[in-house]
Amino acid sequence: MMGGKFEEALQELSKMSPEQLQQQMAEAMSMLTDGDMASQIIDKKDEVLASLEQTGMVSAEELAKFKADPEYFELKMRESFDQMKGVFSDPKMIQGAMDAMKGSQDMMQEMTKAFTEGLDTDEKIEEARLEILKNPELTGNPMLKGMFDAPEFKEVLNDPLKWRDSIKEGQQAFASVGAGGAGKGGGAGVGEL
Repeated sequence: MMGGKFEEALQELSKMSPEQLQQQMAEAMSMLTDGDMASQIIDKKDEVLASLEQTGMVSAEELAKFKADPEYFELKMRESFDQMKGVFSDPKMIQGAMDAMKGSQDMMQEMTKAFTEGLDTDEKIEEARLEILKNPELTGNPMLKGMFDAPEFKEVLNDPLKWRDSIKEGQQAFASVGAGGAGKGGGAGVGEL
């Protein structure tokens, strides 16, 4: 289960001192900024430009410069890597990253608690489903929009029985991860009612 792996990774990172985290990030950035990695990215100029164009991460004018001048593209890519390296060597940025990881870990724990403890009866599970259906703030939340727009999620949300069964399967998965296991037989625990 991805949530469990993410939470495990956050826990491991949150156990590190700022110095250890800074060292880990420096090693990662060193790998990214060594000549080979930068050259590999620069060699994939067409793919990088297509991605930048798709995501809108740079202006149309900057994109045109990248396309017209390979040396300018290479210079800007190397500058970007150097900036990232500088960010990850700043102790204040490291502390901010550690605080963000701790916040994410706390949020995951709160979500797990709400998911496993707050929906302990079929009636509460149905109340939650109806609340989601009638609350435009939830369905309009940009962080949740992708999930709410997924046809599979809509199908489950609009079917009280599928919703209940999915919640109960999810609760089992959360419970097994929270207990330090990975579900029965080494799986995620999903579907093992």
